[in-house]
Amino acid sequence: MSDQQEEQEMEAEALTAIFEDHFSIVQGDSMPFVWKITLWPESTNEDAENFVGIAVQVTLPTSYPEDETSFPECEVEILRGLTPDHSQELKELALEEAQNNAGVPSVFAICERLREWLVEHNQKGHDDVSMHAQMLRRTREAELKEQKKEVSKQSSVCAEWILWRWKRNHQLQYCILLCFCISLCVYVCVKLFACDGLEEEDRNTVLYYILHII
Repeated sequence: MSDQQEEQEMEAEALTAIFEDHFSIVQGDSMPFVWKITLWPESTNEDAENFVGIAVQVTLPTSYPEDETSFPECEVEILRGLTPDHSQELKELALEEAQNNAGVPSVFAICERLREWLVEHNQKGHDDVSMHAQMLRRTREAELKEQKKEVSKQSSVCAEWILWRWKRNHQLQYCILLCFCISLCVYVCVKLFACDGLEEEDRNTVLYYILHII
């Protein structure tokens, strides 16, 4: 048994534990292995309604996952509420996620990415192919993209504000520490020159080090 085969079988065991009845092995006697995972937006909430759903058939290259140029080949079957165009979009999304996880087992990450997409699009009417419905879908998708951009922009502004506050606080702390050091040095100088028993050479030496500290 090759290392890749052993890793793929271990990944199948993990996916079985995670997805339970939603995961099945289509081809497992010999490589390439073929798996099938059914995905719904709300698979854990029995009271939630799923308006969309897909089945993902994954074919694993024999060199996966060790070879960073070998990715799971995903075919997306529409089970509910979507169109063939959505199937192609999800297929491209799966490939993108696989490439982001090159060199490591990635089927779970792919499924999570696709399920997140299903959650965002869990509404009625995606499978309506009329011109009006397509126009409404495009409008909604454009709104979602704008919302994501706005959230990203706000996150960026928030991060910049936090960084600015952090720098400002550190600058303020530095100024306070510097003022304290200067005050301490001035105090020492005053005491130093007020001391009658200190030799001139010793006084100059202490003063030299104090000026270098400042």
